[in-house]
Amino acid sequence: MILFALAAALAAAPERVDGWAITSDAERCTATRTFGGRSPVTIRVNSRTTSDYAGNIWILMPQGSPDWIGKSFVLKSSSGARFIWPYAYMSQPPEGGVSLSGSLDVRDWAALVGTSSLKVQIADIAPLTIATGPMAPAMTALKKCGDAILRGWGVDPDRMVGLSVVPTSLFWNADYPIDARLAKQQGRVVVIVGVGPSGEPGTCKVVVSSGSASLDSRTCELVLERARYPKGTGQRWGITSTRWALSR
Repeated sequence: MILFALAAALAAAPERVDGWAITSDAERCTATRTFGGRSPVTIRVNSRTTSDYAGNIWILMPQGSPDWIGKSFVLKSSSGARFIWPYAYMSQPPEGGVSLSGSLDVRDWAALVGTSSLKVQIADIAPLTIATGPMAPAMTALKKCGDAILRGWGVDPDRMVGLSVVPTSLFWNADYPIDARLAKQQGRVVVIVGVGPSGEPGTCKVVVSSGSASLDSRTCELVLERARYPKGTGQRWGITSTRWALSR
């Protein structure tokens, strides 16, 4: 109940920071802002939902061409940082245009904090410059919001650790619980993992449930069995998520 109350309180009071709207749901916080002109562009940044990335960024371009889908793109910040996603996800959102997205590591996040404009380069197409203005206030508010969710889960944001194995190697189709498959149960699960000095997980707690006890418990079983983290000192935490989906 405490977790749901925290999420509801955050979601009920969206914050406005220099034109950015800071919103949240049960597991993440998001900063969104639309930059006008004849070809408006919307930038959306969210706080991390796993311990392997600092967050994610989306650039929604209503005037974007479907021909761009599948091509790589590069972002350049005014501070000189380059964000390169050679296999970035590009899609056609319901409202039309093109959506570009990529994951942000800690260095990418810091670069966004220090920028006041972003230049988008898609393959050999002429670059687009977005005058964002200083992003530091919005990024600071976004991190504060995300840290509040983590603390609500009982996690110290400064004691997070990422997986030392590829996340996709934790879950396979053959791992789908038979009872959940027969009942056609699906859903997303987010778990908090307690990590000891050896890098092995010691505890697992579901913080976002799929709605299926079988899928939730199976997620923790697999994480405790397969997940490995870098060695360190003291108590640390990892966050891992998966979406259980039946094949069509």
